[in-house]
Amino acid sequence: MKNCIYLLLFVCLFLITACDTNGEGVYSGHISFTVSFVYPTDAYDNYEVVFNGNEVSKTGGVAADRDDPTGTLEVYKKGSDTPELSKEITVSSGEVIQLIKLAGQSIDIYDENTYDSFTLNLVFQKDKESQYKVYFNDVQINNGLDYIKKEDKHTGVLKIYKEGVEVAVFSQDVTIVANGLINVMQLSDTEFLLIPEDSEPAPESNQYTKLRFFYTSDALPGVERIKVIIYEWTNFTELGSVEMEVGQLSAYQTIDWNVVGNGGLCQDVIDLTNGEPGVKIVDSAINMDAYISVSRGIYKFATTRLGTDGGVLITPVAALCTPW
Repeated sequence: MKNCIYLLLFVCLFLITACDTNGEGVYSGHISFTVSFVYPTDAYDNYEVVFNGNEVSKTGGVAADRDDPTGTLEVYKKGSDTPELSKEITVSSGEVIQLIKLAGQSIDIYDENTYDSFTLNLVFQKDKESQYKVYFNDVQINNGLDYIKKEDKHTGVLKIYKEGVEVAVFSQDVTIVANGLINVMQLSDTEFLLIPEDSEPAPESNQYTKLRFFYTSDALPGVERIKVIIYEWTNFTELGSVEMEVGQLSAYQTIDWNVVGNGGLCQDVIDLTNGEPGVKIVDSAINMDAYISVSRGIYKFATTRLGTDGGVLITPVAALCTPW
């Protein structure tokens, strides 16, 4: 009985001492949160992150007062005494504060309601990537995942600069779509091809191939626009034609292989630089090597390139073709 009385007195004493007679409450400990960079992911190596004077390490979190989880988050470029970001925030237990650092802009706290993501897929020739920089509306962007503020213009000019060359080697209007993809392929040291996202419906069966073309200035020097007229090789039956400017893709032309037979495909190429009717620069009746080397039943979609022999031989670019 005495033990029960002592226990009851102890509990009462604990409750009395734990109560705040002044109404200020009881200190209830700390909560922990972490900070990371959503973009670029390796930026932490170049910055120091501080919350209420306590450094937030790259691998660990930092504690905040559970009863007063509001404080100042500061981000310093290493070696600088001036914060690039200083913002009062309120944190919660286990929260991950994500930072973002876009080229030419100060660090910000990432919010998916403020930023759109997109991906630039720029396919360089072997070991060439380090020689080039890419800009959208004069702001440098990276090859891969990138972000843009929703409030910024999503339509603008994509430019590529080669190291040591002041003028852009590629410049073209593009529109950034949220979660979208921009495909660009390097064709030579100074030429790139924008490959738009393809909404073209697939052909019905392998009886058909959807065929398109492009050419570069080294293939046809001084020729700014052309027409390619496609023929069946054996009887020179015309199957259709497409037009394009240098460094741009043509529309698709559907090839029905039942019409082609075993002869394959050949072409005339018309220089339209000075308008219609143009000048024939490849004549399939004279240039016996004028041949489109796409065969029956291989591709749903085939993107082909006019050769540097003046477009006499046209060959598929495997990376831009879709097989059956």
